[in-house]
Amino acid sequence: MVGASLLFFRGLGEPFNGPTWTVIKERLRLTIVERGGLESAENSDIICRVKSGSKGATATTIRWVIDDGSRVERNDVVMLLDDSGLQEQLRGQVNTVNKAEADWLQAVHQYTIQESTNKSKIETALTELSLKEIDLKKYVGSRIAQKLMKNVKGRDQLQTYLKNEVHKDLEADEAELEKGLKTDASGQQQKTVSEFLQARSDNRGKLNDARSTREQAQDRAAWSQRMFKKGYTSRSQADADQARLDSSDNNFRKAQLELDVLETYTLEKTVTELWSKFKEAERSLEREKIEAESKEAQARIDRNNKQVLFRQEEDKKLEIEDEIRKCTIVSPQKGLVVYHMTEQSSRGFGSQQSIIAQGEPVREGQKMMRIPNLNKMLVNTRVHEAMVARIRGEVTRPTYFTDTFRAGLVIGTHSLEMLTRFEAMDNLKEKFKDRDFRIVFPGQVARIRVDAAPGKVFEGHVKSVAAVASMAEFFSSDVKVYQTMVSIDTEVENLKPGMSAEVSILADESSDSVLVIPIQSVVGSISMGSKRKCFVLDSDGYPKERDIVVGMSNDKVVEVRSGLEEGEKVVLNPRPLLGDKSDLKVSVPPGKRGADFEDGAGGGKKKGMKGKDGGGFPPGGPGGQIPGGFNPGGNGPPAGFNPGQGGIPGAGDAKKWQGKKGQPPE
Repeated sequence: MVGASLLFFRGLGEPFNGPTWTVIKERLRLTIVERGGLESAENSDIICRVKSGSKGATATTIRWVIDDGSRVERNDVVMLLDDSGLQEQLRGQVNTVNKAEADWLQAVHQYTIQESTNKSKIETALTELSLKEIDLKKYVGSRIAQKLMKNVKGRDQLQTYLKNEVHKDLEADEAELEKGLKTDASGQQQKTVSEFLQARSDNRGKLNDARSTREQAQDRAAWSQRMFKKGYTSRSQADADQARLDSSDNNFRKAQLELDVLETYTLEKTVTELWSKFKEAERSLEREKIEAESKEAQARIDRNNKQVLFRQEEDKKLEIEDEIRKCTIVSPQKGLVVYHMTEQSSRGFGSQQSIIAQGEPVREGQKMMRIPNLNKMLVNTRVHEAMVARIRGEVTRPTYFTDTFRAGLVIGTHSLEMLTRFEAMDNLKEKFKDRDFRIVFPGQVARIRVDAAPGKVFEGHVKSVAAVASMAEFFSSDVKVYQTMVSIDTEVENLKPGMSAEVSILADESSDSVLVIPIQSVVGSISMGSKRKCFVLDSDGYPKERDIVVGMSNDKVVEVRSGLEEGEKVVLNPRPLLGDKSDLKVSVPPGKRGADFEDGAGGGKKKGMKGKDGGGFPPGGPGGQIPGGFNPGGNGPPAGFNPGQGGIPGAGDAKKWQGKKGQPPE
């Protein structure tokens, strides 16, 4: 078939006059070309912070909003939300706060009163206990009273002590009383006097007087009887003396009985009564302390609860006031107002459609607009899953500069000064944010062309590559693409978010210059592996089939490792030479391309073009499948060629093909 084709051309007697390419050497760059939209690298998002009544419910409505695309300065009002409902809540909350404050102040005063009342009751109980202690000491003396108050814990112990030990202690006190004051171990003198010793001393004195009177009456009555018998006295005199004896005897027995009752019953009764009163005073004091502690705790808890309620109501009031302030939204920075529209809304689907306009409802947390920094822009593009593995974004490591600096502010500072420094830190954190991380890998180099700025190429690098795939579009849901952010490193002017841009990412580059030919010049099949064929013009200008071995390729050219020499000419479009029944087709080995291609297409399919030298191809013929961007003409270059510039740059490629000016491929 190939021979027949060659015979056909030779039979015509005319050499091949179609487009050709001169084999050259250059460093092959693998670039990934994608389109995307401009975004600001530094955006200040304006989000609805007004709280809604329930999850997912509408928070408020838009009362006024600045026009989309307006330029604003810092702190300019960009939106007003309806706050009428919040104003009504505020008026009711003010009354609630005033009532809560009154209840709290009343609880504070009640707590103070309770503290004073508790002190009075405890002091009264202490006084009563002291009086009972004095009564006990007064009756039995200090030493016995101390023993009763400290050692005697119950009534049984008291009875045992009164029966077995109290008289010994009383005798010892009475003996000490005769010596005066007794000194204890601490050097204090204890009084041994007591009412009981005094009473017993009085009774003993009465007993002695009664005994003496009885003895005198006995002597007088005996003398009167003797004198009566002798006739010296009368019987009446003797009887009177006997009556006086009987009376003195009765007085003696009475005094004896009073002493016995004092020592046996009165002592036990009085001591028991005084000890019981003392113990009851102790228990009363303990009850007063417990009761005072309980009432004070209740008053304190009530005061604290009322204070907490007041603070809560006051916080609610402040929160409502804060919500009212949130209804006035100002610009956080100088920039351009851009209404926010979610990707779902822009595609016409999603559970909730957000519209930024006067009277429209807004939800808590809804992103309404953003103020981009127009001096720092990036391109938001999507890379096909087949090429995303070749792309590396910026890699950073945290330095924790801000956290370390913030921690240093706390050391050795007063609380008020610390708060002041923290506030200053919050105002300066934007200046320090670049120091919070260190760039380990700067990201792959990229070139950006913006449709709104023709002729300009901006330097950039890959900022980030998404780890999770997103859907390409509604009609190709099975296509997976990865969101890629490409930062523009050069100064930009008059660029706005949303503008269309083309990004060329330098994914790989050969280390040395290699032989390259256009992709459309290579023919073969998958079964051939890295081996392919091309058509080379001989010295007479006739095409001859040549076996070649290809290497890596991009979307324009492919590396030729063997089979060609520099300076040889290859046919750009070999399809007319293959014939309809040939199993060969335009193809390079899969997995080596710099972009996603189908066999036989370096770009999109276009209708046939007529070359100026008459070597064009008719529409629908073999020449119909040519690279996108093909320059019409017999010697037309491949896609992306810039005539007269001496080379064929890839999209976004700054380095030109090493050709001479005015000498395009022949």
